[in-house]
Amino acid sequence: MEKSPKRKTGRKGLTRREFLKTSAVSLVGLGAGSHLSPRVAHAQKAPIRIEGISSFTGRSAVTGVTTRDAVLMWAEGLNAQGGLLGRKIEVRFRDSQVKIEESTRLARAAAASKEADLLLDCCSSLESFGVKEVSRDLKMLTITGTSKTTELTADPKTFSPFHFRSSPSNIHDMAAGAKYAADICKKNGWKRWAMIAPDYAYGRENVMFFVRFLKIFYPEAEIVAEVWPKLYEPDFTPYINKIMGAKVDACFTSQWGGDIVALLEQGGLYGFSDKVKIFSIDLGDFTAINPVIKAFGKFPPGIFMGTRSNPIVPDTKLNSDWFYAFQKRFNYEPSGWSQQTYTACLFYQKAVEKAGTTDQNAVRAALENLEIVCPWGTPPGQKCVMRGRDHQIILYTEAWGKTISKMPYVEEVLTMSWDDIIKVESDWLKEKGWLKT
Repeated sequence: MEKSPKRKTGRKGLTRREFLKTSAVSLVGLGAGSHLSPRVAHAQKAPIRIEGISSFTGRSAVTGVTTRDAVLMWAEGLNAQGGLLGRKIEVRFRDSQVKIEESTRLARAAAASKEADLLLDCCSSLESFGVKEVSRDLKMLTITGTSKTTELTADPKTFSPFHFRSSPSNIHDMAAGAKYAADICKKNGWKRWAMIAPDYAYGRENVMFFVRFLKIFYPEAEIVAEVWPKLYEPDFTPYINKIMGAKVDACFTSQWGGDIVALLEQGGLYGFSDKVKIFSIDLGDFTAINPVIKAFGKFPPGIFMGTRSNPIVPDTKLNSDWFYAFQKRFNYEPSGWSQQTYTACLFYQKAVEKAGTTDQNAVRAALENLEIVCPWGTPPGQKCVMRGRDHQIILYTEAWGKTISKMPYVEEVLTMSWDDIIKVESDWLKEKGWLKT
């Protein structure tokens, strides 16, 4: 793991004027001007329509809100400058209700209408597979901004020329997380491990990869307990008791959102995080940080966590500016889903500019192997790439650190080299027969 580079400034953000002047990602014009420029006049052409599908229902509504707001922020910035190719951008999100049949229906409706130029899939992993099938069958340009299940882009048998993903792949996250955990555990002699993850594709896949890579980087590690609570489990007590009864040194978890809050809150009654070293992939998202602070009165220090959509991850001016601009616009901190979906928009914007048209075939071709500068790109260049062979984003910042009780709630941040990530990914893909040797 590599130390995350630190900026020499402690400033949290810029004035709007400074930000608009210096941003490299077209985050411009958060407020409209007082008169129409020639570019704005051209935006009276037929609008570019962005159709989004996400959940605005129940406990998962935060997914829809934070992704929609990211797209609105991008669209507002471009529209204030005259639009994209001189055309105004219109955004509409629909509620999938976390139902695969509904998300698939909405995707088909968007494709059949012939009105949407881009479909943004901001759904759960299960739903995303259905949306991808629609993308392939109806040739609808689609970018997934939330789902992280590896198979969505890794399996060449289900490849869709019109489907891309701007969200991480679990295999990348787990390679970085396992390397981070292995390095720390070697130093401290922590060998006995437990796994706790939600019992569906996301949780199962995370554990599978984490265990695989932990064994590669730390062969002495032993997995002595695995527990699988259902998604949105109200009572974690029996799972906590089983883990603590196994007398483990460390525990990996991919519980997220309200579930990681409940796990830590209920575990506090038994001294869970005091007696067991916790490694959490999703605690570092502000959709978890803020509820944890509300539950505990402060953010608990000393937990190891993956971290993304944080003003110091990466610790660059570009990322910090984006983070605080979002916070100022919507009065809350962006989630990882916000960051990933905003990146989808940046990829689409550059592809359209490169193609000189919104024709979906032309934009699809322009997206392959496209390189952009974005807030969470790996320093120093902060460039992300849409890999051509599988339409998966790579080169974003993969970072872990230790929790502290004040903003930015993480310290001692380390990042993993993408050369190392791609090596272990390639080895697994070759074993599956999904990558030619």
